[in-house]
This record gives sequence, C-alpha cells and structure tokens, in this order.
Amino acid sequence: MGGLLQSIRNPRDLKQIPPSKLPTLADEIRAAVTRRFAMRRDYLASALGMVDLTTALHYVFDFAHDRLVFDLAHQAAAHLVLTRPELAGAEGSSFIEGAFPGEEREPWDQFFSCHAGASISKALGLAAGADDENKTVAVIGDGAVVSGIALEALNSGDSSDKDVLIILNDNEMSISKVVGAMGEVLSKIRVGKAYNDLKRDAHKLLQAIPFFGESLDKAAEQLRDALTKALVPGALFEKLGPRYFGPVDGHNLAHLVQLLEETKRQRGFYLLHVVTQRQAPPEEPFGETLHVQEPALSDDQEYALQGDERYNALVVQCVERQLESDPRTTVVALATPEMESLGGMVSRLRTIYPNRLWNMRVNEQHGVAFAAGIAKAGKRPLVITPAALFARAHDQVTQEVGSRGLPVVFLLTYAGLVASDTTIDHGADDLSFLRGVTGMDVMAPRDGRELDAMVALALRQDGPAAIRVPHGFAPDAMNLFAEKEELHRGRSEILRRGADACVLTLGSMLYPVMEAADTVAEQGVELTVVNARFVRPFNPDFLQTLLKNYGLVFTVEEHRFSGGFGSMILEKAARWGVGADRIVPIALPEGPLGRGRRSQLLRRHGLDPAGMSDRLLHLYRKWVRSPR
Repeated sequence: MGGLLQSIRNPRDLKQIPPSKLPTLADEIRAAVTRRFAMRRDYLASALGMVDLTTALHYVFDFAHDRLVFDLAHQAAAHLVLTRPELAGAEGSSFIEGAFPGEEREPWDQFFSCHAGASISKALGLAAGADDENKTVAVIGDGAVVSGIALEALNSGDSSDKDVLIILNDNEMSISKVVGAMGEVLSKIRVGKAYNDLKRDAHKLLQAIPFFGESLDKAAEQLRDALTKALVPGALFEKLGPRYFGPVDGHNLAHLVQLLEETKRQRGFYLLHVVTQRQAPPEEPFGETLHVQEPALSDDQEYALQGDERYNALVVQCVERQLESDPRTTVVALATPEMESLGGMVSRLRTIYPNRLWNMRVNEQHGVAFAAGIAKAGKRPLVITPAALFARAHDQVTQEVGSRGLPVVFLLTYAGLVASDTTIDHGADDLSFLRGVTGMDVMAPRDGRELDAMVALALRQDGPAAIRVPHGFAPDAMNLFAEKEELHRGRSEILRRGADACVLTLGSMLYPVMEAADTVAEQGVELTVVNARFVRPFNPDFLQTLLKNYGLVFTVEEHRFSGGFGSMILEKAARWGVGADRIVPIALPEGPLGRGRRSQLLRRHGLDPAGMSDRLLHLYRKWVRSPR
C-alpha cells in the first residue's frame, strides 16, 4: 500500500489532505476495496460506487463523535478501509475474510449493518437517545428506502428535534433522474445557510405585518409548496417529514464536500439524494456481469454425492414447470434481486406469463399480504423468499395466511447455513415461528426430485405450506438415493436400516447423514436413517414406534435447536411420555453462526459427514456405557 492512503491511520487524518487530492485518495480506496474484499461482484460494484460518497462523509464529519449508520454491510467497504487501515494493505486471503463489517469498532461504528431498511429508524433512535448536539447520518439505498420500515421512519422523523441526515444512495436512478445543472443549483441554494436564514426571517417579517401578516405568510408557504412540487423531485419525501435536497452527483467530490459542509451547519431532519453509479473494479471493464453473476460458491465437497447444480437453479426449473402445468400458479418473489437466478426468472418469465409473476423486492409484509389476496381470489401463489428475511412478514404470515387457512406456498431459499460475507444471512431460525402458524405444513426436500414432489403436493393442498430449500449445491441427479416411499402428507421414509440406533433427519442433512452412517458402520455401529420429510405434520404413531424399537434416537437438522425439528420431537415425546430421555438432538448452536464457505461452516458446527460420524459414534458409546 502506498500513496495518500498510506498516511491514513483513521478518518481524522483525511483533514490533512488538500481537497484537490481527494479524487486521488478515492481511487486508492477503490483499489484497496477491490484488492482486499473478496465479496460477490454485484456487491463489489455497489461498494465501489460508494467510495466517493464515503470519502466525502469522513472528510466533513468526525464520526468519532458524530454517528454513522450504514443500511447494508456492503455499503461500508470504503468505511472499513478508512477505519481499519490493517485491511487496506493486503489481499483478502479467502472468499470471505474482511469482506463485511462484523463487530462494531469504537468509536467509528454504531451498528453492525443488518437487513435492508432499518438504518433510518436506528439513526433517529440514536439521535433521540443521545445527550449531545452531534450529527447522526444514515446511508440507505434506493431499493431499501421504499420498504415499509424506512417509510415509517421517514414519516415519524419529523417529530425529532435532533440532527439527522439521511443519505439516499441511488445507484439505479430508480427514484428520479438527475436533473442536470439546475438540479445541483437548486440543491445548493436550498441547502445553503443563507436560504434557510432568509426563509426564517421572511416568516418573522410577514407575521409582524398587522392584520394581514399571517395570511401573507400562509400564502407564501403555499406558493413555496406549489413550486416545490413543480420543480423539486423530492416533494414526496418532504411530505413524509425530512427536508429534501438533490439529486446530486455522487462522484463529484468537491461538490459533495461543499453540500455536506452546508448540511453540517444546519439542524433538523434532512434527506440528501445522492446518485451514484455501480462501478467495475479498476482492472475490469464495466458490464452487466457485475449485476447478474451468481454468488461465488466453494468448490469444496460438502458430502460425497454432491452435484454441480445449485438449489436455486432447481427452484427455477421447478417453478417454471408449475407455471406451465397449472394456470392457477403465480409467483411472488421477495428480496430476490434481479442479479440472482430467482429474481432473473421473474423478469424473464413475466413476458411469457403476464400477470402471474411479481418481484416485490424487500417489501416482505406487502408481498405476503398480496399473496394472501391472490389465494383468496382462487389462485395458487408461490412466495419465494430467503429464510433469513421471512420473519419480516411474521404478522402477515400468521394473520393473513395462517389464521385464514389460505393456500399460500412459501419457498424459503437459503435455509440453514449460507456461504456469505456477513453473519446475518443464515436461515437458522424460521422453524421457531413456522411451527406456531395455524395450519402451516412445513417440509424440507433431500434433493431436487423431492423438491419437485413437495412443491406439487403443497400446491394441491387447500392450506398454507412452507418448504425449506438449502443454499449451495444439490445432490448429483445421477446418484440420488432411491425413493423408498411415495411422498404423502406427514409421512416419512426409512432409507437405511440398522439395529443399534436411529437417526431422524430431513432436508440438506439427509445425504451427509447417510455418509456418516456408513462411516459409523465401519466401527461396528449400525444406524437406521429416517428421512422425516415433514416438520409439520409429523405422525405421532411413527415416532412412538421408533422409540419402541430403538433405545437411542438422534435428530439432525440444519437449524438451531431452539424451536427446531429436534425440539419438536422432544416436545412430542415429553407430552406423550414415551422416552424423551432417549432423544439426542444435533443442531446448530445458539448465538452467531459465523461467516465463510458453507463447507467451512458445516465443519465448524460439526454438521459435515466427518463431524457427524464422530459425534454420532461418541454419543452412542457414551449412551451404551451409561447406567440405565
């Protein structure tokens, strides 16, 4: 690492750099972000587009005292380079290392960036709870600002008497187009201290005129509002609460610094609309591949029969077959960006099947209620959403779908551990509330063939269903375990028989468990392996038969124990009084699950074939030695 960036130990050192040198520094930061962060390329393109804005923010504000909240983690890549200089000098040594902020580092970080839309609420809360006069700044993207929580925050923020600046990072120009030089002039005038002082003085002057002052003041306000609606593209935001400025060029550093200096001197609730462009890394040409590339997944084998086809691709194929075979089938995609295969499917098939596919992006509550309306009208909606984001629509799932018994089918993608640059994408908690939704069937397919069967079964039923689809690669289609029993609601299948103990599992864990059972057999312990298929409903007679025939029953799942499959089995056994003390759950732990490749995460939590075989053998031998 050399040049200007080498002199930066923390963001305060930016003040020593002449403004004319800031573009050079920004280029060095872009190179450091590209060199260091091995994030997926569509995220990298957005992160590089944020470099100029982040540089200007740190140049103007002192975030050791002021407060900065990023809505999404990849927006903070340049922030990491400036606040963690040790990250700037070397290349990332793995797929994941250093890609996203993990733990907050005092004094520069306020929140670990989480799911889209919450930054404005957190910023308003920080400002309301602080006992100082410092500025609070939130950065939110154009895709997230239309989410329900963001609009609620904008609507409520007018009551705040603290300093809060919202930066709307618009990198798709989906809110409004840049209006050229006039737009920048209007922004500069409106954000300027002279303009605001003049407006306040005009109010006082007009109010002081006897008899007619108040009427004249109201007329002036009405005229200003009319001109605002006609000339300023942010009238909607001003109606919600914040004073709007923009749009402005997010890559004109000198202008950004000037505007931010002006907003720094103002007090109140403001929104600055900054238009940025996603950018290619310095050594690569800009192209559409930055927006459509799938997440880079590891070539590491998670289990012996792993194939080379992603589960997301299987979901696309399955959905296409359902759309073609059943005219009642519709698709509502939630939080599935266009750059991914699922979001791309919606765009591609919308012309083939008009009025049957919708991409609601991060508007999960609206999307689920929308699907409930579709189901009430007689159609069969498939709602596709990442499992980690499903809880955002909890109220609509329980009240609009579950309590009414509507036939809405939820395909929960990325269920379980996720190869990710951040710790918040894991879908490890969804069962804990799905199990409480009235009438909700919950399934998990072991391979692509069972995925097709489960989707078809769910769409034939007259009630709600959820299907957990894991991340990563599915089993090799040419080496699938033979189906021992046709799929029926609530019915399991026994794939392997052994006399010593039984393993109840489902979904992504079935093939690794079968591999582990073969390894354990080499040590003289024979295991029965049951593909449970269903979390709900689960046949109570079948469980009682297993507990009658086997002294020890394991449950294995890619979900936390709390509220999960194993927890459910234990609850049922305890309720019936049939051997809960002989059930041993193996599941993901409580607390953070970490970040990395799926294969790394599975090994870390003992859910890879080798880890499971060791645990199963150890626990079985411990049980054999224990007095009974």
